[in-house]
Amino acid sequence: MTPARRGAGAFAPRRVLILAAAAALILSLPALMLPASAGRSAPVAPAANATARLEPVDAYVQLGQTTVVQMHIRDVVNMYGADIRLKFDPTLVEVVDADVWSPGTQIQPLYGFLRPDFVIKRVACNTVEPENPDCAEAGFAWYAVTQLNPAPPVTGSGAVAAITFRGLKLGSAAIDLTYAKAADRNGVTIPLDMLDGSITVTQGPPPTATPTFTSSPTPTRTATSSPTTTVTPTETHTPTITPTPSITPTPSNTPETGTLDGWVFRDDNQDGRRDAGEPGIAGVTVLISSARLSDSVALLTGPDGGFGLGGLVVNTDYWVKQYALRDYAFTTPPVVIVNIPSGEPPRHAEVLFGNALRWQPRMHLPLILGGS
Repeated sequence: MTPARRGAGAFAPRRVLILAAAAALILSLPALMLPASAGRSAPVAPAANATARLEPVDAYVQLGQTTVVQMHIRDVVNMYGADIRLKFDPTLVEVVDADVWSPGTQIQPLYGFLRPDFVIKRVACNTVEPENPDCAEAGFAWYAVTQLNPAPPVTGSGAVAAITFRGLKLGSAAIDLTYAKAADRNGVTIPLDMLDGSITVTQGPPPTATPTFTSSPTPTRTATSSPTTTVTPTETHTPTITPTPSITPTPSNTPETGTLDGWVFRDDNQDGRRDAGEPGIAGVTVLISSARLSDSVALLTGPDGGFGLGGLVVNTDYWVKQYALRDYAFTTPPVVIVNIPSGEPPRHAEVLFGNALRWQPRMHLPLILGGS
């Protein structure tokens, strides 16, 4: 399927002043997606042929399985906020919820390029939801985000969000980018061209393991040799093979388990890694959940910011979420999926959650508030 490339339209900014009770915080909110009826023309940044696109452009997923499609922005200069919306065929694929603890279906912000300091929209609509104005139609996804001061603007190319699709039926359909805008830290428009994509659901591979077990060439050759003089040694080899399959199911009845340890820390240099001298944060709630657990397990971090849980089944996905802290911003994803590998003990996995203090009384928010 050949993707279509389209030019971006113009829009006008506005500013909204929000007064806080404790301090007069001025949040600059120039809207990047106001209708033309606003009556003002927006200053436009120099055109650099920046592009919003999907990666991969043509995605493939097996029936009943999942695949990840990323929202990318390429060749952008001094970007501080972005808004991307798309449509997909909800009868062909569905979006897998990236945050099971939040209402609705969420897509996953990414941290490697444009930092999701303030996520405005991360919604996906597999069905029409009358109580949710964002999901007035099925097959819609919307991601809008801005950085916060003092984060520097970003230049170059990178992924901003990820959508996990699950194949529902065989076929192929377009994934259409319906809206894409960006802004610099002053709210000035950065035009984005749009490159559409597609997704194809294919039939999964046949279960090759089943015919392999049913065909037994070894006993067939043994039976052929029976009339010869070597019948007696052939019978002695046959009972030797019999105990082998009986040993195999014995260890499978006792699942291997391991431990999960993690730390919540103060990320002073905001690089998403725990460096020497960066302390842990005590008293933070962390939630661990899995399909194999009847209930989620809530833990509080200790004096060193650490937490841990044992008895977790290996080769199983566990969702680990750190709850947000007041006066802190995430420097790492707040929700991660952890899988404890099998093998020789100790079977162990670790996770880190970084948080940076918000010292600045002034925050620049080039928000995306409207548009069609």
